[in-house]
Amino acid sequence: MDLHYGGGKTLQNPVGNGYPDDPAFELEYTPFGVGSGLCVGVAVTARAGTPVSLQPCGITSKTVWIVDTGDSVTVARGYVPLVSGSDTNFSHPYVLTYPANGYPTDKPRVQLRTQNLTGFTGNLLVRCWAR
Repeated sequence: MDLHYGGGKTLQNPVGNGYPDDPAFELEYTPFGVGSGLCVGVAVTARAGTPVSLQPCGITSKTVWIVDTGDSVTVARGYVPLVSGSDTNFSHPYVLTYPANGYPTDKPRVQLRTQNLTGFTGNLLVRCWAR
């Protein structure tokens, strides 16, 4: 992952790699508003089926998620692919997935995993839940 998010043209990289400057973020687990120092991420470099768990924030790119605005075909409805920053697979990046048969209020909670982004299939996009 480039410090310029999508690896676009920068002063240090005047050629760029053709990818846009997508926003990137870490999502810290903060139970009852108290920071834990743990962020949503992967323990190893993302591959198909890699479990998503809590990992130390700010240590590696394994806790960075990139908002793939270029593949957000349904962004108006709140769906957007979140690409794992742990890998350099740009042709079929690994994205955060939610099981198609899961629901946010399920208990026990469903296991999030990473899968290749190969196109819109319904369960390869993460729903941004807003209040």
